[in-house]
Amino acid sequence: EGEGEGEGNAASSDRPAFTYVELFAGVGGFRAALDRLGGRCVLASEVDPFARSSYASNHGGDVPAGDATRLHGIDHVPPHDVLCGGFPCQPFSSSGRREGFDDSEGRGTMFLEIVRMARARRPKALLLENVRGLLTHDGGRTLRIIEGELEGCGYRVSRSVVDAGDILPQERRRLFIVGLREDLPGVSDEPFRFPSLPRLGRGARDVLHRASRSGPDSLPAEAIEALRLSPRQLDKVRSQSYTKRFPEARFLFDPALPSKTLQSSYTKYMVGSQFVRVDYDKDGDSSPPSRREDDDENDDDDDNNNSAAMADDDDWRRFSPREAARLMGFPESWTLCRRRPYHLLGNAVAPPVVAAIAGPMLGRIGIPAPPDDLLDFGRARECPADDDRGESRTPAELWGWHLAKQLLVEASPDDSRRDELVALLESQVYI
Repeated sequence: EGEGEGEGNAASSDRPAFTYVELFAGVGGFRAALDRLGGRCVLASEVDPFARSSYASNHGGDVPAGDATRLHGIDHVPPHDVLCGGFPCQPFSSSGRREGFDDSEGRGTMFLEIVRMARARRPKALLLENVRGLLTHDGGRTLRIIEGELEGCGYRVSRSVVDAGDILPQERRRLFIVGLREDLPGVSDEPFRFPSLPRLGRGARDVLHRASRSGPDSLPAEAIEALRLSPRQLDKVRSQSYTKRFPEARFLFDPALPSKTLQSSYTKYMVGSQFVRVDYDKDGDSSPPSRREDDDENDDDDDNNNSAAMADDDDWRRFSPREAARLMGFPESWTLCRRRPYHLLGNAVAPPVVAAIAGPMLGRIGIPAPPDDLLDFGRARECPADDDRGESRTPAELWGWHLAKQLLVEASPDDSRRDELVALLESQVYI
C-alpha cells in the first residue's frame, strides 16, 4: 500500500520518481511543482468547471475528475505515494464568515475526503494547504480535530505558516500541513522540518507590465482601459472605511513593495482588492526590482504621505491576469483562463512554495534527489551548520529550493528583470 509505480528520481523518463493524487486541485498549482520534481499525477479531482478547463489547458489535456465526495469505489483510486490538496479554505478564512465545519455549503467537511483517501490508500506522505485563519478558528479546536484525524490514520503531522512573500512579490501567508506515515524509516525519530525560505525582498514592480504603451511586456491602450478604475469605482473604494484606515492595503503606492494577498474575490468585491498606478514607472525608475534592505524604517513616512497621494492620483488600475499569475509564481507559459482568472489564481497555491516544501518532504519518504549533473540551474550555495538550525541543508532541501528557483525565474517577465532575478538567486546562501 502507498507504493508508487517505481523508485528512482526525476531523471527517469519512463518511470516516475513518485506518484501522487491531487484533491481539490484547482488549476493544478501542486502539479506545477510536483511534476517537475519527477512525480506523476495518477488522479486529480476538482469540481469547478472553469478550474477544470484551466487545469486541462496547462497539464497536457488531463481533465480532473469531478466532486471529490463522489469518488465512490475508493478501491479504484490508484495507489500513490503522496496525497496533496488545498482543501476549501473559505470556511476558515478571516475574510469570510468562518463557519468552519458548520459551513452552510458543506465545504468545511471536505477535509474528511482527505481522511477517507488517506485511510484507504495509505500514501507515504500528505501535503496540504489552507489559510492561516485555520490556526485560530474556534480557538484552535478545528485544527486540533484535523491533526487528530490525520494522526489517527497513522501519520506524524507537522505544520507551519509559510509566507510566499519571502520569495514572491506578494504577501501570502498560508498554513501548510505535512503528514509522514509513521511506519516509514526515520519518521518517528524527528518531525518534518519545514524549509526556511530566504527573504529575497521582491516587489510588485518585478512582475508589473511596463507602463509604456509599446515595447516588451507593455500593456496596449485597450488593455489599460479595461483594467483602469472608473471615477465611480475609485470613489467607491475611497469611501470604504477600511480604505480610510489602511489606504496602502488598497493602493500600491510603492511598487518596490510586495502586493497584498491576491484573493479569489479580486475585483468582485472592491474591499478585497489592491490597485496599482497606471503610470507607476513614468518617472523612469531604474531601481533594481528587489529591495536589498529592509524598508520598515521608512514605513511611517510612507503612511503619512499615503492619504495625500491617494487624493492627488486618480489613475489606478487592477492587476492584469498575467500579473496576477506572476504574483502567484505561475510561469509565463501558463495559459490563463478567460473566465474568472482572478478567482482561479486567488484560490491557487504558489508552485515555488510547494517545490521548496515538497523537496525535503520527498527526501523523508525515501525519494532521492537527482544528481547534481542533471540540474541545469546551479544549486544555491549551502551555508555551513549554524547555531539556530544545528545542521546544514540536506540534499532534498537543496533539491526543493533548486526547483523553486527555476519556477521563480519562469514566472518572471522575460526582460532585464529576469536577468536581475537570476543574479539575485545565484547570490543566495541557503541557510
